[in-house]
Amino acid sequence: MSARLVSSLNLRPSTRTKLQKAGFQTVKDLQETTPIELSKEIGISNNEALNILQQIKKNKVTSISASEALQQERKLCPISTSCEAMDQMLGGRGVPVGKITEFCGAPGMGKTQLGYGR
Repeated sequence: MSARLVSSLNLRPSTRTKLQKAGFQTVKDLQETTPIELSKEIGISNNEALNILQQIKKNKVTSISASEALQQERKLCPISTSCEAMDQMLGGRGVPVGKITEFCGAPGMGKTQLGYGR
């Protein structure tokens, strides 16, 4: 779980207030809570408590290290421009995948042809 604040959850204001008054300030505070415990503690139905906990699990953000992010990026295969000189200008491998790359220049320089492929 994370240090995301309970106040940032997509809940009715009255429910957020009940959670905060009961001492639940962050999503992590709810980590070990069951729907039954939560419903009794803040005075809501079991279904509503279950919905809150499901929302938290659904929106869970996982973190990765910089090293892991670099390894994931290296696994992405760039798209070759079919022009070795152009690929070299783009870092030696072509147009990176998952990023925005802008080609600009005067008319007739071949920008459109890059999109045509081979």
